[in-house]
Amino acid sequence: MSTTKDYKDFILEQLSEIENIECKPMMGEYLLYQNAKPMYLVEDLDDKEKLKEIVTNTVKGL
Repeated sequence: MSTTKDYKDFILEQLSEIENIECKPMMGEYLLYQNAKPMYLVEDLDDKEKLKEIVTNTVKGL
């Protein structure tokens, strides 16, 4: 079930005291960002080791 616009607006109101909150639609849902970080396009999905490295490093950075 997709998130409604009213619910998205409610969440943004709840977070209104936090600076630099952004909300962007993505695949029928919404993504929340604070101090929006860039998203990366990974084009070479056939390179299993490189993909593993990207995912592992991203998780470490979180």
